Amino acid sequence: AFEYNLVKWNGSDWVRAFPNGLATNAYNVINKMLVYQNELFLLTSNNRTLVYDGQSWDSTRFDYTVGGSTFTSNFTDAVLFNGAFYGCGSFLSVVGGNYVFSNFGKWDGTQLSTLPSPYETINRVGTDGTYLYAIAKDSTGEVYLGRFDGSNWVNYAHLQSPGLGVIPGYELYDYNRIVSYNGELYIGGRFNQIDGNSIQSFAKLSGAPTNLTPLAPTNLQIAVFKTETDYVQLTWTDNSNNETGFIIQRSVANSSSYSNLDTVAANVTTFDDYAIASFTDYYYKVIAFNTSGNSVASNEVTVSIGSVGLTENALEPSVFPNPTTGLLQVKLQSSPKELNLKDLQGRVLAHFHAPSSSLNLDLTSFENGLYLLECVWESNRVSNVRISKQN
Repeated sequence: AFEYNLVKWNGSDWVRAFPNGLATNAYNVINKMLVYQNELFLLTSNNRTLVYDGQSWDSTRFDYTVGGSTFTSNFTDAVLFNGAFYGCGSFLSVVGGNYVFSNFGKWDGTQLSTLPSPYETINRVGTDGTYLYAIAKDSTGEVYLGRFDGSNWVNYAHLQSPGLGVIPGYELYDYNRIVSYNGELYIGGRFNQIDGNSIQSFAKLSGAPTNLTPLAPTNLQIAVFKTETDYVQLTWTDNSNNETGFIIQRSVANSSSYSNLDTVAANVTTFDDYAIASFTDYYYKVIAFNTSGNSVASNEVTVSIGSVGLTENALEPSVFPNPTTGLLQVKLQSSPKELNLKDLQGRVLAHFHAPSSSLNLDLTSFENGLYLLECVWESNRVSNVRISKQN
C-alpha cells in the first residue's frame, strides 16, 4: 500500500517511517533519497519533495505564494555537488523582487536559487565528483549528456536525435540514472541506442567526446547608441567552452528571412552593427559554431530605428560632467517618455522623471563604475549615453 512507501529498519524488523496521516498516495512512489546537512530529502514520483530533520516532516520547503496562489518547486532528480544540493525539475525563486522559473536549481541549506541552463528540459542529474552531468534536451529535440562545472555548461556527449533510440511507448529520452563507477560514467534506463549505436538500457561512456557542437548563446540583448556614427549594439551570454566563434544573423523588416551579417571570435560577447538605415526594423539572432557544426540560435531581439544622423542626434541628451563624482546635469531638447539608469548588463537601477528641459541627477549613492542613461522616445527608439561614476 502507499502508506508503506517509506520504511526503516529498527534493528529487528522493518517498520513504517512516515507518521500517520502523511504517507498517503499523495506522495506515491519515492524515486530518490539524499542526505544533505543532516536532513533526509525524498523525491517522489508525483513531483513533491519531502524533507525530514529527524523530528518532523516538511512538505512545503520549496513552496512560494504569489498573488494568493501557491507554487511548488520540485526536484525530479538531485545530486550533491560542490558541497551543495543541485537538482533538475521545475523551480521558482525570487530574484530582485521578481519570480524566476527554471529547470535547474541549487539548494544551499538556506535558499533555493534558480540557475540558468541552455536546455529546454533536464531529466536526470549525476556527478563524478568533478563535474555535474545531466540528461538534457534542447529546443530542437536533440538529447545530450550535458556537463556542468559549477558555472558553465557544455554538450559533453550526444545521446539521440528526435524520434530515435527509444523503445515505443516510453518517454523520448528515458535515460533514468547517471552514475560514476571506477572513474567512468554509466547511464541506465529504457532505450534502444545511444548516438546511433545499438545499446540497450545500460551504457558506458567510453572516453571524452571530441565532436560536439557548442551550446547556444542566451540572453541576447540590444541597445541603440547615438554617437558620431549611430550603431546597434548586441550583447549575449556565452554558454560554451568549445566554440570557434559566433555568427551574427540579421533580418530586415521581418523575422523570417535571416542572413549572416558577420562573425566574431570565441569568447566575444558583443557586436556593434553600424550598417543601419533610418526608419527600419531590424531583427537579430546569434549562433555559436565550431568545426562540428552550429548551435541552436539564441533568442531573437528586435529594434525600430528612427532617423539616423544629425537630425535625431540633436534630440539626444547631453550630460555633464562625465565622468562624474555623483551630481550629473542632463540637458534635453525633447522629453523622452522614459529615462532610466541601467548597468552594462541592461538591468534598470533607477527611473527618472524627464521634463523637456534640464534636470539634475544625484548618483552619489551608486558605486563607481560605468552606467547607461537610457532614453526611450515616443517613437519607441532607444538611445543610451554611457556615464562613468568616479570618486
